[in-house]
Amino acid sequence: MLIRFALVLIFACAMSQAADGRTTAKTGGVALQQDRNWTSQRGGVWVWNRDEDGGSLEMTVRGEVEFSDDYTEVKRIADGGSIEIKETRGGVRRRLGIEAAPGGGLNVSYFLNGQSRPYDADAKAWFARVLDRAVTESGFNAGPRARKILKERGAGGLLDEISRLKSDHVKHLYFQQLFKSGSLDARSSTRAIGIAARQMSSDHYKAQVLAGLQEQVMRDEAMRAAFLEAAGTIRSDHYRAQTLLAGLKSDKLSKESLLLALKGVVGISSDHYKAQVLLKVAESDFDDNAIRSAFVGAAATIGSDHYRAQALSALLRNGDNSKEAMLVAVKATAGMSSDHYKAQTLLTLAGERPGDETVRAALIEAARSIKSEYERGRVLSAIIK
Repeated sequence: MLIRFALVLIFACAMSQAADGRTTAKTGGVALQQDRNWTSQRGGVWVWNRDEDGGSLEMTVRGEVEFSDDYTEVKRIADGGSIEIKETRGGVRRRLGIEAAPGGGLNVSYFLNGQSRPYDADAKAWFARVLDRAVTESGFNAGPRARKILKERGAGGLLDEISRLKSDHVKHLYFQQLFKSGSLDARSSTRAIGIAARQMSSDHYKAQVLAGLQEQVMRDEAMRAAFLEAAGTIRSDHYRAQTLLAGLKSDKLSKESLLLALKGVVGISSDHYKAQVLLKVAESDFDDNAIRSAFVGAAATIGSDHYRAQALSALLRNGDNSKEAMLVAVKATAGMSSDHYKAQTLLTLAGERPGDETVRAALIEAARSIKSEYERGRVLSAIIK
């Protein structure tokens, strides 16, 4: 079966799309590798450029082209269409041009180091390798190709292909087709989450893929746990918090999900985003000591007194607290530098377990660290009463 490739239909988002890149640096006088990979489309012309290791590759497609099912050769080119490839690698220069011939058929020209050569088995194998790189690295014909794989091999087959793709941008293009298909079940959704977590390095594309799975995640707690664990692999504070919050959208969350969310919070450096997620966790109805301790432990990593007090107060409003969680909360409060926020939080803590002598002693010790005589007196009076 042939695949019809219409340039006007692919990469609608790309006038100039940067896919992957690494900058050049020098260490001990040795230049490190520089990779640049980008595509562009203007009218009916699609161009892919790839620079690496001192070599270069440029592929230009004009008009309408049909390829074989395995993307190893061109089957037909519409009138006025063509495909041209130029590559320099290891001191060897290759150039291939294929265009529509008058009355049908194809005109093929192949040059090696500037000399015309027959389009033999070696040249065809090189062309097949270039096409494979175009598919896996640039997203060449991504939409039609993904839909074809889905039709023939299902969601599992498309996930196999996504695992083979090298660029996070291209993986995301294929994931989009998977989400549109409506063919995701629990097993394939969990596998998709795993691919995003382990095989994608871009926080932007990883977060977008996980966002596309939110609807499936809401249906299953095991899937939600995998989703929250994947969120913990995102380095960006913004995207990690955004993804954790998406995974916490439920009236009833399991202990495992809450603990995974709290584990993910600790890896956020921004006090603002950290507090946002903690406030969402605090909305859950939980009476588990492990969750409370994890929550207080995460709140203790907040540097801002304002956000730390906000998170601890939210937890205290949630209900009765264990002695262990209270002691950790008092310790976290004692570490605040602001007398105002320290006093406000200690006053709230003092009303939670008034009869516990161990907690009372910890509160008094924390109150003594308040520099303001007024604030210190207020807190000590509340503790004594």
